[in-house]
Amino acid sequence: MNNDIDAIIEKINHLQRLSTDSGATVHEAASAAAAIQRLLFTYNLTMYEVRLQTKADAPRYGKHTMNMGTKIGTPTNNWKSLLIQYLCMTNFCKVAFYSGTDRCEIVGAAENVEVVNHMFNWLVEELSAAKKRAWKAYDSYYRKEEYVSFHRSFLETAAKTVASRLYAIYVEQQGSSTGSTALVIQSNKEVDEAFESYYGKTKTLKSPKEQHHYTARAMGYQTGKEIQLQTTLS
Repeated sequence: MNNDIDAIIEKINHLQRLSTDSGATVHEAASAAAAIQRLLFTYNLTMYEVRLQTKADAPRYGKHTMNMGTKIGTPTNNWKSLLIQYLCMTNFCKVAFYSGTDRCEIVGAAENVEVVNHMFNWLVEELSAAKKRAWKAYDSYYRKEEYVSFHRSFLETAAKTVASRLYAIYVEQQGSSTGSTALVIQSNKEVDEAFESYYGKTKTLKSPKEQHHYTARAMGYQTGKEIQLQTTLS
């Protein structure tokens, strides 16, 4: 693997160790995810410019299997599916889901897939931990009856908010220069072509109806809203 990507992966592993040791908040996790996304975008832009200068062939876009931990198409997986879709979209990859299983496949250059996989596993861990803290802090006479709706509502809203913030960074980077715009257009075209060569026409994944536990949704939204996405990695 390229040394630059190795360095990015090591930064992720380092941040994971820190969160385990000191209990990093979801805000810190998402801030670091945003910084990693910026690094990966810069790396892809550099590789794209090298391709133009050397007239090299496009990278090979393989497909890589990933276990999501919960069955796709079920209520408990809804937030994970949303998260992986946005991580792929903003990091030059595309995902195919196998409904009724816990398996998905990511199409993209190996280094991009590797970073997406690490970021996904890490953010799932951090959002799950944030959900547990929110549930512990929630005081209600009907806690037992509200358990399922609270957990689903929090995770769905938090994941959606984190995803939208990461997408905003992607749009910002895409419009930052002519080279960035060209990179996004060309990379998306190449990934789409590779995806179609593997799967042909695919169906859109139907998401389960979202839960509407309003307190949990408010807590999940606030979690995502307060994330400071301008953090940079040293």
